[in-house]
Amino acid sequence: MTTVLDIIKDSAETARVWFPGESMGTDKAKSIFRELNRMIGSWANESFLIYGQTEETLTLVAGQASYTIGATGDFATTRPQEILAGTFVRKSGGTQDFPLDVKSLEEYRLIGIKSTSSIPNWITYNSTFPNGTLYLWWAPESAYELHLLSLKELGSFTTLAEVLSLPPGYEDAIMYNLAIRIGPKYGKALRQDVVALAMKAISVIKNRASQRLPPTQLEVGSFTNRRVRFKFVI
Repeated sequence: MTTVLDIIKDSAETARVWFPGESMGTDKAKSIFRELNRMIGSWANESFLIYGQTEETLTLVAGQASYTIGATGDFATTRPQEILAGTFVRKSGGTQDFPLDVKSLEEYRLIGIKSTSSIPNWITYNSTFPNGTLYLWWAPESAYELHLLSLKELGSFTTLAEVLSLPPGYEDAIMYNLAIRIGPKYGKALRQDVVALAMKAISVIKNRASQRLPPTQLEVGSFTNRRVRFKFVI
């Protein structure tokens, strides 16, 4: 598992301000940690958003098919950008999982009778603002657990031990660009190879963001009804 401290060490090594086998002093680690959070905050202000994959366990209400999700929603959590394949429901206190197909809002609207209660089979997401809206079909017949896998805007990191959970390519963008920021701080000249890698990593994830399919067009891969733990750690 890659932690924030791992990223800091990799960036420091790339910038040649730290080498494996040396002790990463607390002051240096904290200084680079603050620089990391400043960089993430700067990217957000430039409308260049970094996303992380998050799994949350939410409790459904029997007979209720739609839920708002966001700071002031039925589910008070960070509003998702997308709902991802791998979302499933589980009977409360049970061990049997039921995968949910991620369907489009248009497909959901075509369902004539939406009030039928059973084990949910579909999930649809409308990314309204400030709260998004989740739609389930069928409506849950009991208070199932919804294990929601989603993509959310990444805020600042909280601890050095925090485990990263990022889509492919994001870790490279963070590591190389952080190396560029910290090198001069410790008297090291910018390495042109690192600058090139940092620019390429940024370009790749910007292109991925522009080409990303709407969440409604993602499909859940088939897997058996079993207890599953999803860990997305780069």
